[in-house]
Amino acid sequence: MVEFTTVVQDTFCHVTGLEENWHTWSVRAKNVGEVWGDWSKEKTFYTCNPEIVSFVTIPAGKYTFGRNDKIETIDYDYEIMKYTVTCKQYVQFLNQAHSKNLINEETKGYYPGDIYHPAGYYTYLDVNYKSIKFGDIYFDYDKEYFVLEKNEYLDHPVADVSWFGAYAFAEWYDLKLPTEFEWEKAARGMTGNDFPWGNEITCQNVNAAGCRPRGYSNATTSVGYYNGEGSTVDSPSPYSVYDMSGNVWEWTASRYGGKFPSYRVIKGGSYYETKATKSGRNALSSWFRYWREPAEFTGMFDSSIGFRCVWKAE
Repeated sequence: MVEFTTVVQDTFCHVTGLEENWHTWSVRAKNVGEVWGDWSKEKTFYTCNPEIVSFVTIPAGKYTFGRNDKIETIDYDYEIMKYTVTCKQYVQFLNQAHSKNLINEETKGYYPGDIYHPAGYYTYLDVNYKSIKFGDIYFDYDKEYFVLEKNEYLDHPVADVSWFGAYAFAEWYDLKLPTEFEWEKAARGMTGNDFPWGNEITCQNVNAAGCRPRGYSNATTSVGYYNGEGSTVDSPSPYSVYDMSGNVWEWTASRYGGKFPSYRVIKGGSYYETKATKSGRNALSSWFRYWREPAEFTGMFDSSIGFRCVWKAE
């Protein structure tokens, strides 16, 4: 138990030694007469595995970009999340933002605006849509916080996130969404490969349509699932970044341009694309770029969109 001797507000308390699991907390006040009040309603939080929140350094230098493997250069180091943002990480963000009254129960929060979208309130996550394909997050009005419906999805990528929701998460933690160039360099390096691990793709490399056991087709897998354990083949990028093909599409900071100037680029394909067709194989490739309107929650063929973040030294 932690005790404060003065009135506190917006105070963070560091507690060590907690295992990765659900935990609860509550608070109570003590008056000048040393009389304790009642405990508040319990709140729940989840401690994350440090491996899941780790970053990988991408050094400055050349890389292959696009279908024709054009040589491009990024002249600075940056760090990118080793895995996509998980459901438990996003639930934690939602509850932190909600506790500050920065989002409501429908996950509407403020966006400062850009040349295509006026400043205002936008929905971050589709909490009303229910799916057996990925972890459903919703607001529990009895508990007064956001929860994940099934714990089995804790380490699955969060899905059905709008670009505004991805942007808000990154800003909250002083991070950024990767540009499509940063994303592709992290996925390919200088290899010129179609996929992060090489030029061949099998069900041991990627979560794509038709690759899951019966009853689990077209659904997400936990992040880092294709790590060489079980029947999988270890399938990282040249920089040891995982899940950059399949599972969920990923938002980037880049605009698509052309006929869709306000749309944002998404990368990597999802569990919905099939490696058995040319279009599906292309969608799962590291060089492919697709687009979505920032307020949308789904990618190609109504498959889901998630994201990962980068950190860049100023």
